[in-house]
Amino acid sequence: MKTKRSPFQPMSLLIQVAVIVLIAHFTFLAADDDTFTWRGPDGVILPFESPEAVEQFLASARVVEVQGIDMGVTHPKRLLLEKDGVRMHAVFRNLDEFKGVWQGPSGVKPNFHDSCYYELAAYRLSRLLAIDRVPPVVERAFVREDFVKAKDFGRLGKVSKGTVQAWVEGAMTEIERRKHRTRPPNMMKWLDECQTMFLWNSLTFNDDPNLGNLLIGPDWKIWLIDSTRSFRPYKELRSPEAIKRCDPRIWEKLRNLDPEILRRELSDILSKPVLDCLIARQQALVEFIRGLIGQVGEEFVVRRLGR
Repeated sequence: MKTKRSPFQPMSLLIQVAVIVLIAHFTFLAADDDTFTWRGPDGVILPFESPEAVEQFLASARVVEVQGIDMGVTHPKRLLLEKDGVRMHAVFRNLDEFKGVWQGPSGVKPNFHDSCYYELAAYRLSRLLAIDRVPPVVERAFVREDFVKAKDFGRLGKVSKGTVQAWVEGAMTEIERRKHRTRPPNMMKWLDECQTMFLWNSLTFNDDPNLGNLLIGPDWKIWLIDSTRSFRPYKELRSPEAIKRCDPRIWEKLRNLDPEILRRELSDILSKPVLDCLIARQQALVEFIRGLIGQVGEEFVVRRLGR
């Protein structure tokens, strides 16, 4: 005698596969969200639900402690901030130097501007392009009352105005990764991260892309930090030959970004010649990626390997 199939019997294999695909799809969508779990010095998850919430904290929290950072030539300071019982590390930079001619290990460079405010420009640009890899930055002018200890206020030096940027706890530099021979757990995702970094350095004309400035978070996201020597006054792209692919979401933002929006968001930081060059590079980058698409096809260029 035939028995009726219960509606509660297991789904067919085809339906089960479809459900698994849908779950994976939405899991990846959630993973691509701009939200990031910020942590304090003790590893405690901080109650920030948006980048704007981090910005508000950076702009208003008191300084508990100031320490030097034993890396780089710009002498940034690491701050321990506290507000309403929440503690977070941050980086304070106050360098803003312009030289008509600068000579360094990489050669002679005209119109050289090394500025902490380029960190703020980088953060704003990253938000416009959905590149959620620049830690939140605010401009801030400190006064004595912002510090728990008077001597820490003095440790900022003669210039107490600059930029404050969120600190990524548990991160390592590429120098440290290579020293300890640590391999990425997901090589395809790591290659995606590197491609986004190549695109970013080319667009912003990062003039200091050394291994110490390549910061890797505990989730293996590459954080794009130390942009003080970016935004050089050149219209051509920097090392575009490294770019082979582009994240679909970034590609959509990049090709649809109105130059007038760039002017509105960045004209208070970047001079007109520098901003004009950034807009020229944006357009050149769009054409470069379109050229790649024409050569090998969009499905091979506008894609992510690790998703």
